[in-house]
Amino acid sequence: IGLGGILTNVIAAHPLSAGVLVAGTNQGVFYSLNYGVGWTSGSWDLINLKVKSIQFDPNHNKKVYLGTPTNGTYRIYLP
Repeated sequence: IGLGGILTNVIAAHPLSAGVLVAGTNQGVFYSLNYGVGWTSGSWDLINLKVKSIQFDPNHNKKVYLGTPTNGTYRIYLP
């Protein structure tokens, strides 16, 4: 994928929105709105956070939960 060599731990595809992907890396969270062609680092102030799991909220189209091995769970909202 187009993350420029950043180690990617997990990628999740949105179950309802075509082309929306979220990637968890050792350097934070990135999202794509175009099937992974381009990636954006979110403005969630989660730089260098090691994300190991991703779960989309089934009741809220833009809400995403992120799991880390040592820092707990985070909630973000996609644009």
